[in-house]
Amino acid sequence: MGQQDSGTPPSTANTDGVETTTGPLGQGVANAVGMAIAESHLTAKFNKPGFPVVDHYTYVLVGDGCLQEGIEQEAASLAGTLKLGKLIMLYDKNNITIEGDINVTFSEDGSPSRLRLAGYKMLRTETMLRPLPLPLSRQRRKPKTLHHHLPHSDERLPAKQGKASAHGEPLGAENLAEAKKTLGWDYAPFEIPQDVYDCMAGKRRPRRLRLRRTGRP
Repeated sequence: MGQQDSGTPPSTANTDGVETTTGPLGQGVANAVGMAIAESHLTAKFNKPGFPVVDHYTYVLVGDGCLQEGIEQEAASLAGTLKLGKLIMLYDKNNITIEGDINVTFSEDGSPSRLRLAGYKMLRTETMLRPLPLPLSRQRRKPKTLHHHLPHSDERLPAKQGKASAHGEPLGAENLAEAKKTLGWDYAPFEIPQDVYDCMAGKRRPRRLRLRRTGRP
């Protein structure tokens, strides 16, 4: 993920726009739990009736390798104990790790049972490319895990399908071009489609106006 001198986390401690980096597998989950704890504490300390100054969710994207780590289980267990209902774990189960096929090192059911026992609300979906059907307003005192089962993380890239290299190596220009073609992504590197800008502007404007009028986010 991070090559030395690449300019991307975690190869450098200071990257514009990146607040924190975590490095090894599992530590991102612990980091997210810490952020959710902070949100819960600030909510209790500063929010007043009619003025929810702090009111946001914490999302963490995890894979098979993350859920094999001991630090992940410790942090996830703490989140369940503290009933951090605004922590959302997005688990992309694709059956491939750095070692190769997941069956080499991991024979559990993808950790849903462990997380359910820790007090999580389990939700399943077939895609993460559409709006997430999360009942976020319900069961506010349970962390949530959105479990997405994808047989191959590289199904859009036949040359890498079922191989560990799809997980831990750069794709290369040829494979990247093939993947973009399969996905119908006809944009230059770092080019953002105009409809994405329009969508985000549409979401920000009403919130900004409401904040000016009422002082509430």
